[in-house]
Amino acid sequence: STSREDPDTVYPGDGPNCQRRKAFHARIRDDYNTVLSGVLAEYQAAGLLENAEYVDIFDIRFESEHVNGGDCFHPSTAGHALMAEKQWCRSIWGADDPACSP
Repeated sequence: STSREDPDTVYPGDGPNCQRRKAFHARIRDDYNTVLSGVLAEYQAAGLLENAEYVDIFDIRFESEHVNGGDCFHPSTAGHALMAEKQWCRSIWGADDPACSP
């Protein structure tokens, strides 16, 4: 369904559990990721974690096959593969990878 594939929008008919999961997703996206990237920047400013890179992939949209059928929230095997591909291709290490070309 459209609701399953869109973690950012609460749709009519989304039950309380779905709404709670979407609110949690928004907090991760808006709060936790900001803190995480800031902590990494602090480490790097101190000369630590030189090879670490923060890559945001929360704008990736899943299709039905990317969502786990058990809980309808976590990524399926195909979803994990999609996230790994996007993470790699957006990183400095994957920037010149021919597999990442549009």
